[in-house]
Amino acid sequence: MTVSSSQGRVAEWHDRRITTPQNADKALADKNQHWIGDLQTTDAEKFNAIFEDDVKNFNEKQTRPSRKMGMESTNPERQKTYYDGVVDGTFCYGTGKMKETPIQECVLQIGNKNDNGVTDESFDIEHWQMLKKTGHEDEASEYALSHLNNSLNKERTKRIIHRTVERIAKMCPDNLVVIRADWHEDEPCGTGHCHMGFVLKATGYKNGMESRVASVKALEQMGFKKTKESEYGITQLHERFKEIIEEEMVADALDYGYEPIQRKPDSGEHRQHSDVDVFRKMSAEREALNETARKLERHKTVLQAEKQVFITERKSWRKTANTEHDRIISEGKKAVEKMMKDAEQDYESIKANVKRDAKSEAEEMLREASESAQGILDTAEEQAQQILATAQAQVKSIEERENAVSKREDTVKSREDRQTRREVFLDAQISELKPVSVAKGLLSMIAEKDQNMERSAQCRAISSYIDRYQTKLDMMYKQRQERIKLNRQQSMQSGVDTQYTGGSSDFSMGE
Repeated sequence: MTVSSSQGRVAEWHDRRITTPQNADKALADKNQHWIGDLQTTDAEKFNAIFEDDVKNFNEKQTRPSRKMGMESTNPERQKTYYDGVVDGTFCYGTGKMKETPIQECVLQIGNKNDNGVTDESFDIEHWQMLKKTGHEDEASEYALSHLNNSLNKERTKRIIHRTVERIAKMCPDNLVVIRADWHEDEPCGTGHCHMGFVLKATGYKNGMESRVASVKALEQMGFKKTKESEYGITQLHERFKEIIEEEMVADALDYGYEPIQRKPDSGEHRQHSDVDVFRKMSAEREALNETARKLERHKTVLQAEKQVFITERKSWRKTANTEHDRIISEGKKAVEKMMKDAEQDYESIKANVKRDAKSEAEEMLREASESAQGILDTAEEQAQQILATAQAQVKSIEERENAVSKREDTVKSREDRQTRREVFLDAQISELKPVSVAKGLLSMIAEKDQNMERSAQCRAISSYIDRYQTKLDMMYKQRQERIKLNRQQSMQSGVDTQYTGGSSDFSMGE
C-alpha cells in the first residue's frame, strides 16, 4: 500500500467535525476518534499557550511600552495575541512579505479508497451523493452502512497511524509540538486518515523572543536542513513521518504475527519545485480558492439545512391548511342552516304580533316624545341660567379691571407731580451755583466800592486766590453740574423722590 504524509491547510472546524462536510455521513460519526488535544480550547488558544512564557519574558525586557506584545503595548497595532500577530505578519521577523505559518497540518494515511477504503468495492458513490442531494439523508446513511469495508487491514492501518502519531508527538517536543490529532473514518468515498496539527518552534534566539515560530530554523534544529543535494526541510520532515509509519508497519506485523504491509516506494514525481516568488503567488491563489471553497461549502450546508426545514414545514402547513379548510366549511354550513331556521321563526312571530303591538307602540312613542320635549325645555332653561351667570361674572371682572386702571392712573399722576417738584428743586440748586468768573466780578466790585480798607484787601486776596485755582474751581463746578444731572436722570428712571444736598465740602480746595 502507499503511505502518504501530505501538507494540508489548517481547517479546525473540519478536523474536529464541528459541522458534517458534504463528503461525510453522519451515521459514521461514531467511527471518528480524537487522539490528541484539548477539545475545550481552539487551535489559536493552544498556540498562544505554547509561547505564553516567551511573550511574557519578551515584554519584561522591553523598555518602551510600544514595543511590547498584546494589551500591555501602547501601540494599537501590537495590541493582539501572538497568534493573530503571526497570521497578519505583525510579529514576524525578516524583510519583505515573508510570513510564518503559525500552525502546520499534515494528513497521514495508508492505502487509498481502492485497497483500504471506508466502503467496499460495490459502493456506488454517485447513488449515495444523489440520495443526499435530494434530501434522503437517512436512506443515504443506510446505504453507506450496508457497504462498509470489513477488511482487517482497515483496523490494522488505524492502529499503525495511531502509534505513528504518538511517536511523532515525542519525536522532538522542543521544536515540534503536536496540538491536535483526529482520526476520520466517516467519509464513504474515502480512506481512513488522521489530521495532525503541529507547531514548528525554533529556540535559542538572543534578540527578540527566545523561542518563536520559525519553520526553517526549527526544521534545521531538528536536522532537516535544505542543501543542494537534499529536499526542502518540510519535505524531509514528511519523509520522516512516512518512515515512522513504515517502521510501525513492521513492528505491528511482528506484534500480531502477520506479514507486514509493504510500502510502495515514492517516485518523487509529484513534487515539483517552483521559483520562490511563483510558489508564493501560487500558494496565495490556492489559499484564496480554498477559502472560497470553504465558504461555498458552509453556505451550501446552510442552504441544504434550510431547504430540509422548508420541506418539512411545507408538508406541515399543507396538512394544517387542509384540516382548517374542512373545519371552516363544515362550521359555515351549520351556521347558515341555523340562521335560515331562526329567520323563518322570527318572521312568523313578527307577522303574528305586528297588529297587536301597533297601538301600544304608538302610545309608547307619544309618551316618550312628551318626556323628550320636557327634557329639552329643562335643559334649555339650565343653559340660559348658566349663560346669565357667566355674563354677570364677566361684567364684574371688567369693572374690577377698570378700577385697577383708574388707581394706576392716579399713581402715575402722583409720580409726575413729584417729578415736577424734583425738577424745580434741582433747577433751584443749579441756580445757586455761580461760575468762577461771576465770583471774581463780585469780589472786584466789593473791593472797589467798600469803604472798609481791610475788607477791600480781603476781597482782593480772595480774588487773587481764585485766580491761582481758577482751573481747579472750574473743573469742580463742572463735576458738580454733571452729578446733579446724573441724579436727576436716576430719579426720573427710578420714580423715587430724592433730594441732592450740596455743601461747602463740594468746593473744599485745600492747599
